[in-house]
Amino acid sequence: MHKLGQPLQPYADPRLQALADELAGAHRLLRRAARSVPRADLYRRPAPEEWTPAEVLAHAANLQTYYSYEARKVCQHPGVAVIGRPAEAPFRQGPIRRHATDSRRRLLERIEEGRQDILDLLAELAPEDLEKRCHHRNGLQVTVEELLRRFVIGHLRTHAEQIAQARQALT
Repeated sequence: MHKLGQPLQPYADPRLQALADELAGAHRLLRRAARSVPRADLYRRPAPEEWTPAEVLAHAANLQTYYSYEARKVCQHPGVAVIGRPAEAPFRQGPIRRHATDSRRRLLERIEEGRQDILDLLAELAPEDLEKRCHHRNGLQVTVEELLRRFVIGHLRTHAEQIAQARQALT
């Protein structure tokens, strides 16, 4: 298991290495945003219809594990797999509800466990796996590489910004 703060072993393929590096950058943003929220605000909603920062962190942890599973599925069945899940799906909402009251430390540990799921996936992938395609439920056809960039790394960056905005709204 990769230890936080230690350099990653370089990947033979530069695209795999770039994904690992981008993931590390997204995680730095997410951790910084999470630590910037005062403890009292971690469990408060910035607006009635918005998630608490803790709920955002619970989702960020879960999405990594979910998409590492989906990427493996695409590698086994390219072109057939349908990825994505509706926002209201119980298997999406369940982990958020279960972990929305976790401590900041536990939420960050879970996010790191999700990161490890993605790093394990990257270690398993051959460069040609990055080109395997799947169909997303929103109609997009994406490669495994695009899936990781958009639905994991980009998603984590978006949630880091969401937490920063929530912190501003709550103070």
